[in-house]
Amino acid sequence: MAHLNNSYWLNTAPRFDFTPTPLPAQTEVAILGAGIMGSALAYWLARHGKRPLVLERNLHPAGGATGRNGGLVISGPNQPYHLAAHRQGRAAAREIMQTTLVNRELLEEVLEREAIQAGYARAGFLDIASSQARVELLKATAQAMNADGFAAEWLDRAGAIEKLGTTLGPEYTGALFKPEDGQIHSARYTFGVAEAARRHGAQFAFSTPANTVEPGPNGRGWQVRTGRGTVIAEQIVVTLNAWAGDLFPELQTLIVPTRGHILLTALVSFRLTPWLANEGWDYGRQLETGQVLLGGQRISRPDLDMGYPPPPGENVPPVLSEVVSALTVIAPRLFPALTGVPIVQHWTGTMAFTPDEQPLVGRWPGREGLWLLVGLSGHGMPFSQVLPCALAAQLAGRSGPAIPAAFDPARFLR
Repeated sequence: MAHLNNSYWLNTAPRFDFTPTPLPAQTEVAILGAGIMGSALAYWLARHGKRPLVLERNLHPAGGATGRNGGLVISGPNQPYHLAAHRQGRAAAREIMQTTLVNRELLEEVLEREAIQAGYARAGFLDIASSQARVELLKATAQAMNADGFAAEWLDRAGAIEKLGTTLGPEYTGALFKPEDGQIHSARYTFGVAEAARRHGAQFAFSTPANTVEPGPNGRGWQVRTGRGTVIAEQIVVTLNAWAGDLFPELQTLIVPTRGHILLTALVSFRLTPWLANEGWDYGRQLETGQVLLGGQRISRPDLDMGYPPPPGENVPPVLSEVVSALTVIAPRLFPALTGVPIVQHWTGTMAFTPDEQPLVGRWPGREGLWLLVGLSGHGMPFSQVLPCALAAQLAGRSGPAIPAAFDPARFLR
């Protein structure tokens, strides 16, 4: 088994070349972080004729959470639709769902326009139930989604197995199926978007972490100090996700870094539809290689995963062998065909959860020129184009997609 804590996505991404250039003394918009959110924001700003400056501490994009996730583009809120409607309100759930559908259109548009080869496909998605309570929740979710005009179907066990592509363990009794959800190669996607942004005029400064952010001279704009010099920006957008609290102490109680584990099996002969299982704690998909990716089991050690950030200056926290072992046990229990299939790789990543598991997207109240796009709560890919596109339009004074009201930072930062 490989023990290097690096992801399949980063190990199989194309080489990302950049030539270091002098850091500009001033910029209209500075973006902190070159994950998918920062890279896509730079892309949309550049298409509006702006020349944003992206500051990134790594040598390439997607060095943090983006390059270590599951590569799933799942529509809707990050909880089942019916549960989100109960917690946030039906109108809010509908708005969030619609936003992810706009994201899908934008993502497919960007991939085609910029000729980005990222292994994207509408593979469908199964939320697999293993308890009667989950069955009832997912049936109610299918009913609520259909009533609001969204595609979803409840499948009994036989239907779920047929749609999945392999048999399920005996405890799994059915699944909610969403036919148009997608999957993507996270690093190729982000690298491609960053390259497209650069072609359109965005500037990237890699190996250039932001050390401090302070009000600019005479209270105008913002001053970003880096190891390569200081930049004065009229506007700053924070896309650092789990690392945002390092620069802004006010965010430390609102954005909780959370470790996640993913393992990868050897090649299998059957094909799998992407899935979620075990009350939402486990998820996975099949890669283009035929290997199976399985992530989750945070519930096995919540005391060591919730609120556990990477060490200073690092992209990932260390691997917990007991969580890897728990995932190894779950794999054949979920899919008996995985019995005896070797685990060949595992890695960790760091998510960023907010108190209500909704991101903070928009202006920072009371701080003119400071914007937030953070706290994606393990559900960033479904918003990876629409939220950057919406913020870019606001920054450029143009019309663009709406940002769900539930994402307004003012709910916490009044």
